Amino acid sequence: MESKVVSEELNRYLPQPGDVILMRSEEIGILRVLKDWLLDSPWGHVAIFFDHTKRGLPLVVESIGRGVMIRSLLASEGRYILVLRHKIQQVALKAAKVAERLADNPESWYGYLDIPRYVIPRLIWYKFTGRRFSFGYKHNPHFICSELVDEAFDHIIPEELQPPLPHDFLAVPALERIWEGKYLPRESSMPNWLGR
Repeated sequence: MESKVVSEELNRYLPQPGDVILMRSEEIGILRVLKDWLLDSPWGHVAIFFDHTKRGLPLVVESIGRGVMIRSLLASEGRYILVLRHKIQQVALKAAKVAERLADNPESWYGYLDIPRYVIPRLIWYKFTGRRFSFGYKHNPHFICSELVDEAFDHIIPEELQPPLPHDFLAVPALERIWEGKYLPRESSMPNWLGR
C-alpha cells in the first residue's frame, strides 16, 4: 500500500500533456527589473507541455519569434519554471492537441504587433490606474506565448484580462500548482519536474 502511495506521488511530478509551464524572464540587469516591474510578475514566458518523443525527449508547444512551434523543453534547461496542471485531465489532453494543431498551421505566426498595440498599453494602464483594460483587443491567428496557451485551453483567461499574459494563468482556479524550481532534467534519471 505504501509503495502505491509513493508511486502516485512520483507520478504527480511526471510531465503530462497540457501542463502549463511558466518561465521566468531571461533578461538580466536593469532590463529584467523593468520587465518584471511592468509585468508585475517575474513570469515572462509560458509554454504548454506536449508529450515525450519515443526516445523520451520532452516537447513543448510555444510561440516564440519564429511563430508557434513544437520544440524540445531541454532548450529551457536551467530556467526557473512553475508548472501548472488542469484539474481535469481530458481538458489538458485536448489543450495539448489544439496546441499541436496550431503548431502545424503555417499561418500561426508570432503576434509581434500585439505587444505594442495591446500588451504595453494594458500594462501601462494597469500601472497608473490599477484597472484592467483590453484596448480593443480581438483574438487573431497571430500569437504571443500567452495567447497560444489561452487559445489551446479554449480561452481559459477571462475576457477582462485579454490579451492574456503569462502570470494571468496563476489566477485560473482550474489550474493547480505542481512544481516550481530550476528545470534541471539532466540531473535526474527520471523525466520529472524535480530534476533529482
